[in-house]
Amino acid sequence: MYSSFDNESGRVRNVCQEFHSRGKLENTRIVQDVVRNLLSDPAIDLCRVNKGYGMDEGYHDVYSVLHSGSFFFETLKNGDLELADTVWNSVSDHLDRSSDCGEATVLTACIEDWINNLLPVDELAKPAFDQASPPQIISYRIKTPLNLFLPDSPILNKHFTEVTSRVQEPDQALRPKFIHLLCRFMIALCSTKTFPSNIKISVIRLICKHFHTFCLNGRTDPELTALKASVHVRPSFQSYLYNFLKESMDNCPSATMFSSLIDIWLTWCRPWRYLLGNCEYGCSLEPYTQFVFSNERFYTVLLGKILRRIRELNVGVEHERVLKGIFEWAWRPPMSTALELLGVDPVGKIIEVVDDFRRLRARRKEEIEELHETSLNNSWLRNALSSTSEKSQADLLRVEVMKLDDILLEAEQNLPLGTLAESVTPCTSAANFTVTNLLYTTPRSRTWRLPDHEKDPYTGIMVLTPEGRKQVLGRERWFDFHSCTATIPPILRRNNEIAWLARLLTALSFKISRLGPIQTLAAAYDDESVIGALARALLDAPRPHPSQAAPYFRETMPVCPAILNLRFLASPRVLLLIAMLYPVVFISYWFLLSFPIGLFLVFIYVVLTGELGV
Repeated sequence: MYSSFDNESGRVRNVCQEFHSRGKLENTRIVQDVVRNLLSDPAIDLCRVNKGYGMDEGYHDVYSVLHSGSFFFETLKNGDLELADTVWNSVSDHLDRSSDCGEATVLTACIEDWINNLLPVDELAKPAFDQASPPQIISYRIKTPLNLFLPDSPILNKHFTEVTSRVQEPDQALRPKFIHLLCRFMIALCSTKTFPSNIKISVIRLICKHFHTFCLNGRTDPELTALKASVHVRPSFQSYLYNFLKESMDNCPSATMFSSLIDIWLTWCRPWRYLLGNCEYGCSLEPYTQFVFSNERFYTVLLGKILRRIRELNVGVEHERVLKGIFEWAWRPPMSTALELLGVDPVGKIIEVVDDFRRLRARRKEEIEELHETSLNNSWLRNALSSTSEKSQADLLRVEVMKLDDILLEAEQNLPLGTLAESVTPCTSAANFTVTNLLYTTPRSRTWRLPDHEKDPYTGIMVLTPEGRKQVLGRERWFDFHSCTATIPPILRRNNEIAWLARLLTALSFKISRLGPIQTLAAAYDDESVIGALARALLDAPRPHPSQAAPYFRETMPVCPAILNLRFLASPRVLLLIAMLYPVVFISYWFLLSFPIGLFLVFIYVVLTGELGV
């Protein structure tokens, strides 16, 4: 997994050593070298460098160069905007080509460090009751020396107040510039040329959350408070964030990615959740009125697009948190209050989505009942021979129904829902969606079609052709990865094969292959010897193997050693051949074994009775 970074580990160490050796000299040139050799190098993926997994040395080398206390970042803060834009654009491009490992990487750790350094909220984020307030200075005459050391001593309190104010109030000379730098970083992240990666989406959501927390909290001077309020109401990246969400939602290929985009939208449109000491629900909307009016398109256009795309992409129960967050906009304040303030009524659209999930729940319950009736009608032998996956299908359906109940619980309690028979029957086709006047909507997306691809006959994996790659890059066509499994199943289905017998024989092969002689044959599978030829004749090839698996999906296939080939017996042709040959084998066995023994017994009988002489 980390081979590409390991190949460049020497280059990374050289860059780090050169940076530390040059120190504070030629800082601008060092920043440019770091950008060129670390961030813009296509052979290096810093999003694959995790702490642990034998990569601690590389992690600490890169972190020592890029963290917020390094010369690199200090030069970035003190430099001009052109230098900052170069760094931000290189980071954005690096995130776009990342491998999306889904874990805490060195680049994400450095980005979080940069954000905390530009907009420090660690001290501000502490609740008011956790921060020790300095004692008030009491004006009175000091009568004895003991009054100098008492807790209410005016001299000690004055000294303590000066020290705490000097420690708690940071240098705010560059704070407006820092806010501007973070806004330009957000603009660079939103100005993507391709569909964003998962890790970039998570970084954008982190910045939105941090931006709300910084602007809404903290006891600062009036000038900085006014600056925070003005920046929070209309930040410079507002239009870029809107266009990013709008285009990404239009071209989102899967429900999983769409759920991540909704997370960004929910984070940005609910700033009251990040005001410390404030109740998340039921709070007053008055402090956020200007923010709501300034971001009207987020609450109207994007909300309508979200409700439409949820039905188009078939967002399922695995995204229950996001679905519940969307449904709450119909009744729960202050979300519903914000929409009422803008004159938007999303109840009708949300009811349509809720009815879709109610129908899905009804279908799943019917499927559970059908499986239960089938199991009751089947014989005990059929139930005993049924596969594990068939037995667990009902359990999976029950879990899905429980999740649907959790999603629909509050919606059914707070929305004016009728019976499913009385409600309007929704159409899952994108061409049949109607646009109401309650929410602004944008033009519908293009008809979904698969790009040009080739299908592997052994595993069924589809691989893009060169023309298909152009179609995906041009956003003309795309795959729907929502219905795909993460890895290939351990037992691949084959045509003209009895499924339950194939699973039984495969499990039996795994059991028998644990024996010592079979493992000896498996170890010699690739040897050019008699034992190797015998192993290739009796055993299935190990996976992944060049003779059985193409290189492009070798990483996704489960690792499997060479096992005894018993699965060929599951073919109906082989079973028919065995049924046809069984009488022949039985007669041959009788003729070759029983008939000679019978002749021998007759000969003995003749000898003993003396009839041979006659």
